[in-house]
Amino acid sequence: MSSEDVKALRHDGKPGNRLFFIGHVKGLALQITPKGSRSWLCRVTVDGQRRNIGLGPYPTISLSEAKRQAQLHHAKAYAGTDPLQAREEAAKAREAERAKALTFEEAARRFLPSKQAGLRNKKHAAQWESTLSEYVFPIIGKKPVAEVDVEDVQKVLLPIWLKVPETASRVRGRIEAVLNWARVMKCRPANMANPASWKGNLEHVLPEQRKGGKHPALRLEQAADWFAALRQMPGTAARALELQTLCASRSGEIRGLTWGEVDLERAVITIPGARMKAGEPHRIALSSAAMKLIQATPRTPGQPLVFPGAQGRQLSDMSLSAVVRRMQAKAEAEAIKRGDEPGKAGWRDVETGKPAVPHALRSTFRDFASEIGHFPRELAELALAHRIGSKAEKSYWRGDMLERRRPLMEAWAEFLGA
Repeated sequence: MSSEDVKALRHDGKPGNRLFFIGHVKGLALQITPKGSRSWLCRVTVDGQRRNIGLGPYPTISLSEAKRQAQLHHAKAYAGTDPLQAREEAAKAREAERAKALTFEEAARRFLPSKQAGLRNKKHAAQWESTLSEYVFPIIGKKPVAEVDVEDVQKVLLPIWLKVPETASRVRGRIEAVLNWARVMKCRPANMANPASWKGNLEHVLPEQRKGGKHPALRLEQAADWFAALRQMPGTAARALELQTLCASRSGEIRGLTWGEVDLERAVITIPGARMKAGEPHRIALSSAAMKLIQATPRTPGQPLVFPGAQGRQLSDMSLSAVVRRMQAKAEAEAIKRGDEPGKAGWRDVETGKPAVPHALRSTFRDFASEIGHFPRELAELALAHRIGSKAEKSYWRGDMLERRRPLMEAWAEFLGA
């Protein structure tokens, strides 16, 4: 059969594909579908079993090329090699080579959509990509994902490990997740340990982040759910903790807050130096959510405290901690009802697994400012009433940048869902 004869072949219109054996090579046929698409097929027999091997579309693959390929497959079959199996193994080998060449950034970008799809909050989803882009890709993004080792992970983490510990911990976890995905997708050897894992690995080579331990912090991914649960809690202590969260303040600053320190017209709280850790007055820019909370708080004649405790005295720090413990206990009880493990329920620190405590909300706020809000470091530090810069640097500062801090506090309240 000539090339012109092959070109003239047509489907008969009946259901199913049609095979036209060409005759030049045993088993070589042109397959035509009812819709008219054409492709080459070669039938060979290996160990008494028939193999149908596709050779490609016609006319992309010409008659002469189809004959050449068919002859090669028959030669392999005659030698005892299964051509179909050989092709599959070659394809796997090529895929393995491509997997070895896959860079960490390429692996991360293939992994991210599936991870982000499981996150309800769009900001949390964006946070994954932003932290990887900022801290990881510039250092190991172009390195083959199959070759990333402990030294590479250290290069990423050491510059930020002590500077922004919560952010660094989350970056470590995200690197670990990408490398786990790469192993499952066979882009890393199955027997290769994850160099970003913490237990028995990085815990032995990274310095301690804070001497004397750190407060178990609320994860950014859980902040909105935590705040929603807090707003469901009754009582004065719960409302004080709500304001403390919105203002990113220390417990004592809110527990001792008086009506004389609140300026509702200017939406600002001014805490005197005598009540501040640094001994200097501190102003807090109130978000609209914080304003609504204060405005809704009942005011007792003759009572100076905004959130008085029993018998009109100042709330204790334990009162606010008790609110968090009740929230945690409720979450664990609900986990038991669902049949889940209570030890993992609620709101826990990403490293220690311990339930978050009120003071660590400031750490969560700091992470939000840098990771999601992308606000200047100085604004976040001023909002937290931290000292910034040397004496020489401070001489250049004018005021406390109160109005520039206001968008930061609004963004924080919006992030919490307030």
